[in-house]
Amino acid sequence: KKLVQELRSPRGRTALVVGSCGTARAAVYALVKYGYEKQSVVVHDPLDAKCAARVAAHFGVRAEAHIEGLRNVNVVIGSFRKFGSAEMEEFLLPVSVVQQCPLLIDTRYVPLHTKLEEQAAVYGCNTLRGLDLLILQSIEQLKLWVGVEHWAMVESAAPVIDRAVRHLFYQKYVSSHEQAAAAAAAAGGPPGNPG
Repeated sequence: KKLVQELRSPRGRTALVVGSCGTARAAVYALVKYGYEKQSVVVHDPLDAKCAARVAAHFGVRAEAHIEGLRNVNVVIGSFRKFGSAEMEEFLLPVSVVQQCPLLIDTRYVPLHTKLEEQAAVYGCNTLRGLDLLILQSIEQLKLWVGVEHWAMVESAAPVIDRAVRHLFYQKYVSSHEQAAAAAAAAGGPPGNPG
């Protein structure tokens, strides 16, 4: 929750959304709703600059093909639409951006740890992964479903929900992804989507 609070201090800060899929649209909407000035929200898609421009135009924010010169970046949201795309799996932020130590939110679930997250860790950035977002979202949705009078109960159950979801996720996706990668490596080919 502390990391999410960083998003609520947008004055004079720049938010970078990498990607142009539906999640990118939701991210841009949320950033503007949290109070980021529209000219301070930047959409960048290294694979599809035209799509990034359409997303930016829809919300009245900026699209940038080159992000090396961005300043005062306090949040980067990675919203990658092509699972398994080598270009996006290899994507790293320019050093000039990552050395500003923005909060990195990588919305991908698989792989559990991405190269982008590893890069952010080297520079001391705080990170939220797709799995973290899934858990936070489910707890907030449960609060809405049960009503205000039961929020304390949901909050007390949050650690249990967190552990259970992480355990199930690891069993279903991470283990199967690791097995698929090991099998592909043994066969000499690229890993497939364990789906």
